[in-house]
Amino acid sequence: MGAGFLGILMLIIMWPVAAGSWVLVVVLHEFAHFAVAKLIDRNGTYLVSIGFGKQIASFSMWGSTVRLHAVPTSGEIRGLSNSRAWSLWEQVLGVSAGLLVNAVLALASFLLVHVYIVESAAAFSFTHFISAPLMFWGGSRDYLDALPLSGGRLYTFGAVNALAMWVSIIPFKVGSYMSDGCFIVHLVRAYFAAKKKQTQARMED
Repeated sequence: MGAGFLGILMLIIMWPVAAGSWVLVVVLHEFAHFAVAKLIDRNGTYLVSIGFGKQIASFSMWGSTVRLHAVPTSGEIRGLSNSRAWSLWEQVLGVSAGLLVNAVLALASFLLVHVYIVESAAAFSFTHFISAPLMFWGGSRDYLDALPLSGGRLYTFGAVNALAMWVSIIPFKVGSYMSDGCFIVHLVRAYFAAKKKQTQARMED
């Protein structure tokens, strides 16, 4: 068998791993938002939704509600009540928590592949981590060729995390949905717009 065929076979095997990784990313990402929100405002209550479509389960956690839906490919957390107003930086920290978790998991899994599994495989560099979206869809076959199955799984998990991290960072909006990066930009703009209005009001007085 040629290396190219083995690489394609490895990618086929890894698709279920990639799908499972994405679901895990969504869960960890949303619970990172949730955990930081509870650290900032312990008495606040939140609604954490994992997935979309038909609701299949619901339970309480840390005084808040967690709902699981049929298609777990996205997530959302909503504040139902806050015991105090959050500062701009607390809001930015809460929004950034999910993508920071993605970044840590992606880097950790790539380093595990490199340090503990890959010695004879193609050289790894931080560039591969940064370029994960392109690497995952195009160039990953060469790396997967050289990996054992356990290494391929870790590598795929890392690529999915890195892809999710960049999707979270890039500011974009689709309908009412905003990426974490877009929401941070929105928060900062709203903050400075409010400050500008306050300054103008003082000058008029």
